[in-house]
Amino acid sequence: MEYVIRDLSGDDQEFVTDMQYEAFYVPPGAAPYPRSIVAEEAILPYHADFGSREGDVGVAAEAPTIELLGAAWVRHVPNGYGFVAEEIPELGIAVAAGARGRGVGSALLAALVDRVPTLSLSCDVRNPAMRLYRRFGFELVRMDGENTAVMLRRPHH
Repeated sequence: MEYVIRDLSGDDQEFVTDMQYEAFYVPPGAAPYPRSIVAEEAILPYHADFGSREGDVGVAAEAPTIELLGAAWVRHVPNGYGFVAEEIPELGIAVAAGARGRGVGSALLAALVDRVPTLSLSCDVRNPAMRLYRRFGFELVRMDGENTAVMLRRPHH
């Protein structure tokens, strides 16, 4: 699959919101979340007005057809789901359903951690993306409930 990695901007807001929705893990056989979940008060800080806050950094994977395949971004979300410390931004990442399993997520994450090497995230432990996060050096900080891992990546010295 051919694609390029480019910076996200405020012009990509609709896509960032779409990717926020795609980022919700749905276990096999479970009903998907309603699309309205992205408008919930606890979720809006992760994607709304992307590019308007200091520290908003993100990348997108774009196919030659100008089809957006996925995005990875960081944002400071005080007391967010993956909150570890005030100075550490949280990762948001998603790949469009038809582009998964083709290295897009790895390319996005590689491009992003080059620019923002220390970041945290919250992920369902059943999500296959856990393998990607471990490969990129994320380590478990705590469990929130039975299935939610909060993980941290720091650059290796």
